[in-house]
Amino acid sequence: MQKTSTLKEKIKYFSFLNLGIILMAIGIYFFKFPNGFATGGVSGIAVILANIYPAVSQSTYMLVINSILLVIGAIVLGKECGALTFYCSLMLSFINQALDFLVPLSAPLTNY
Repeated sequence: MQKTSTLKEKIKYFSFLNLGIILMAIGIYFFKFPNGFATGGVSGIAVILANIYPAVSQSTYMLVINSILLVIGAIVLGKECGALTFYCSLMLSFINQALDFLVPLSAPLTNY
């Protein structure tokens, strides 16, 4: 985002950013996690770890892994590089945690 953006543009940008995070979290929580899709990335690793160690939820694994990667990224790339990455990664994890608490799933929503 450019530094000369107006407040209206910043609000629009932040709104779309949050909408994207929410849609991604819904997709991961309701379709990827219950069906065991380990397609890659942090959420894929979380699916695998939750199958191996089911005492911890997939959302918790996702939060822990994202936190570790963000700390490593800040050390390697610098603190300024990634404020939005930090925000998006943690929000995705927290929204998945909230969905896990608010809408616990006992089975996938699909039969396939």
